[in-house]
Amino acid sequence: MPGAENKAVVAAFVERCQNQHDLDYADEAFRPEFRNHYRPEGQAIPENERPASGFQAFYGALLQGFPDATVEIDEQLAERDLVATRKTLRGKIGRAHV
Repeated sequence: MPGAENKAVVAAFVERCQNQHDLDYADEAFRPEFRNHYRPEGQAIPENERPASGFQAFYGALLQGFPDATVEIDEQLAERDLVATRKTLRGKIGRAHV
C-alpha cells in the first residue's frame, strides 16, 4: 500500500476511534501483526491476543477524564509500511455526576 493510502487509513482510524469514540472499530482497523510503539509515561502498553485491546483500554480511560476529546492530525509522514502521526488532543475535563 503506498504511503498516501497508509496515511488515509490512519486518518480514518483517528476520525472514527478518537473523534467519534467508536473504540470497537479498532478491532477491525488493527491487523494481527500491529505493534504499538506509543509509550505513555515511558511504559509500553500491554499486548495480548487482540492488538487493539491496549489502545482501547488506554483511550477508554482517557475518555473517562475527557469525554469530549477530539484529535486533530497536525502532520503525517509515511515510508514503506510505517506511518508517523503528530496529533493534538483537545478536551475539557469531565465532571462526575452523583
